Amino acid sequence: MNLVLTSVAGSVRTTVEMKASAQASGDGHNVSIEIINKRNELSKQQCAMIEELCLEEELVRILETENMDINLIIALVLSRQLGWPVDFVAQD
Repeated sequence: MNLVLTSVAGSVRTTVEMKASAQASGDGHNVSIEIINKRNELSKQQCAMIEELCLEEELVRILETENMDINLIIALVLSRQLGWPVDFVAQD
């Protein structure tokens, strides 16, 4: 839910799509969730910062990030601890 809140932050009158899929993997399933916001309220610089932060592996560097939405930080910390990758793709 934190990723959903981050993806729609500041958006007004937008359409948000969530696509979920699962693939069998070993003893369980890998779940992939894609969140698509039709209206991006973030600047190009903010999008670049989020993209870099999503690639960060060290929790300390994620926690020390300034001027970033707290929901995104929480989502990234949780996903890192669980071994889940998070990709942020901003399209014009």
